[in-house]
Amino acid sequence: MRSTARSDVETTVEDVLDVSFDPVHPITGPVAIEGTEPGDVLEVELLDFQHKAV
Repeated sequence: MRSTARSDVETTVEDVLDVSFDPVHPITGPVAIEGTEPGDVLEVELLDFQHKAV
């Protein structure tokens, strides 16, 4: 099950355990912000940033 796949009533525990979170990026998301709705525009100010060297 990819992280972009949706779960449904047929999703098993094994499916969830196999989810790859590699494509998830903490800056580009997906993110959830309480009180927002789809289509809302957010302004973000980065106060500090540290790159994780590979």
